[in-house]
Amino acid sequence: MTLAWTLLALLVLPLIGVLAICLGAAPRKTALGVSLCNLIPGFLAFGVVLREGELLFGAEASMIREVFPVQFRLGMDGLSMALVGLTLVVTLAAMGVAPAEVKRAKEYYICLLLVGLGGLGAFLSLDLFYFFSFHEVALIPSFLLIGIWGQGDRTGAAWRMTLYLMLGSLVLLVGLMASEVCASRVQPAADVYEV
Repeated sequence: MTLAWTLLALLVLPLIGVLAICLGAAPRKTALGVSLCNLIPGFLAFGVVLREGELLFGAEASMIREVFPVQFRLGMDGLSMALVGLTLVVTLAAMGVAPAEVKRAKEYYICLLLVGLGGLGAFLSLDLFYFFSFHEVALIPSFLLIGIWGQGDRTGAAWRMTLYLMLGSLVLLVGLMASEVCASRVQPAADVYEV
């Protein structure tokens, strides 16, 4: 049994939490509950990777492949296992140490869940397009978290962080596009392990 569904569950659970909060569920309890529940598929996936000693492949959406020339494929190996574990723990810790009363609690916890989702998606995606996309998903809520709920010069800090991350993203995008162009001359490859 490969438990490949666990990788998709790691991404779907935060989305369910965001949807539940948008529909009126208690923001703090929902976000904390989703973060705790997300540990279950995380530990199951870790167990498979550690037991098998190899890459755990997850969901592959063939319907997306019909429309776009990229593949939505998820996977976990030893390196991504450590990064996914760290993301799960940090997301749970962020939910746990958040003040009991926070202004705009609904938006705050949605942003925290989306930052965690972006990190998990980036570390689990096997396609470079989705790696970049999930990286960008985490950028916008990070800007909002710093700009709205930060301290001190939060507006300036949010803009500086966003500027640095966007410049880094631009360099990353140019590098990804260049590697795709070079690889397409031989054989098209946007897979993390093929590039």
